[in-house]
Formats: sequence, structure tokens, C-alpha cells
Amino acid sequence: MPSLASRPRGPRGAQADTRADIVRAALTHFSAHGYEATSMRAIAKEAGVDPSLPRHYFPSKSALFVEALGPLDQIDGNLERVIAGPADRLGERLVGAFLDVWDSPELSARMMILVQSAVGMPEIAAIARTVLLERVFLRVALAVGPDDANARAAAALSQMLGLVVTRYILRVEPIASATREELIRRFGPAFQRLITGTT
Repeated sequence: MPSLASRPRGPRGAQADTRADIVRAALTHFSAHGYEATSMRAIAKEAGVDPSLPRHYFPSKSALFVEALGPLDQIDGNLERVIAGPADRLGERLVGAFLDVWDSPELSARMMILVQSAVGMPEIAAIARTVLLERVFLRVALAVGPDDANARAAAALSQMLGLVVTRYILRVEPIASATREELIRRFGPAFQRLITGTT
């Protein structure tokens, strides 16, 4: 199969997923060269598309960076299962879904790059914050009900970021070495209260 870069530019077939090609090319470049050293033109060349197309799909390089590095496709795929299960175990499923992402060697490496970049680049932090809040936590909060959904989503997101920093970045024990089941049991009730607004 030819690489993305070897595909001819110009009109693409009806089945071509140009946006997905751009995201895959961006992931390759950002992972290999970092954010600053990667250009939109280089991504377009890797994807085999016109240089103007990345900006057609993404308003900025930082927006493409968050889309490419963040495992949103995996999160989106799991979110319906998180929402659809028994209401009284929603917090446990939410914790489990994020642990699955961060405990995956491939996905955790991508997430680490994204988090480290967000710490030093406000424009990336702003986009990542909006994406996580609107595409993940707000969807879960709205599935519970519309009342105070934004506040509930923000509270659950803040708790999740705290867990991520504690376990995967600062590696605070015993959280860092706890099993998935232990963390779900310990943190599930807290997330249940935050995302549902119960006391």
C-alpha cells in the first residue's frame, strides 16, 4: 500500500477520507518532530493533499495538534457504553474509560505529549480543555440531565485531571501502582457524585 506522502495530489475519490488522512499525517509529524518543528505544509505533504486543505478542516495548527494527539476516536467510541450502562455505576465506568486510555502504551505516550505541550502553550491548553469538556464530560453530564450540567461536567473533569497527574505524571504512591479495579473502586463513588450532582 502506498504511503500517504506517495499519493497523488488533486481531486480525490468519493471514498477518500481527507480529514482522517490529515489527522494521521499530523500524528506522524507531531510525534516525530514535536509541535514547533511541524508545519501545516509538511502535514499536507505527508497526507498527499493540497497545502490549503489542513486549514480547511482545522482553524489552526494547535487545533489539529489536539485532534491528532488526543485519542478522541477511542474515547468517543467508549462514551456511548459509559452513558448506556446502569445509572448508579456511571462514575465507575467513567473512571474505567479514562484508565483504559492512559494504561495503553500507545495512547498514553500521545496523551503525555499533549499534556506536556498544554502546560507550556496556552493555546493548546485552551483547545484541549474545550474538547475534553464539550466532547466528553458535558455529554456524560447531559445524559444525566440538563440541570447544572456545565458545572457537573467541569467538576468531574477537574477530578479526572487530578487523578491523571497523580498517577501518570507525579506517580504518587499508592495511586501510581494501584490496579485498575482498585482505582475504580476508590474513585468511582467520587465521580458518581460529581457527574450526577448528588451528595
